[in-house]
Amino acid sequence: SAGNPSAVSEGRKYIWSSLLGILLLAGAYIILNTVNPNLLNLNLPTLSPVQTSSSGLGCSPSSCNGTCYGGTCYPDYQNLQQVCQSKGLCATASGSCGPCSTAPSVQSCQAQNLCYSITSHTCISCH
Repeated sequence: SAGNPSAVSEGRKYIWSSLLGILLLAGAYIILNTVNPNLLNLNLPTLSPVQTSSSGLGCSPSSCNGTCYGGTCYPDYQNLQQVCQSKGLCATASGSCGPCSTAPSVQSCQAQNLCYSITSHTCISCH
């Protein structure tokens, strides 16, 4: 500042502001340490690793001795129909589990010499 009164005054403000900041930090530390010393611990919690297969799902056909569906291995079931039935569902044509339809199939209608109605989902006379 070399004798410049405004520069000296500005320098003093910076020094007082920094001292006030140090006092505020010290006061916060004392208060936190008094209330609960654990509040001063800056340790992050540790996370356990997640096991994944190479496909990114919980299972893959090569790692599952059973049926792999929805990323879960079902070792007691050898096909999707069994997995779906265990959940009260039926296997769908898209390879997933879905609600079971009570409507007859096209094949069951044909076996009775009837036609399948796509509007009513029932077997009807073909005439």
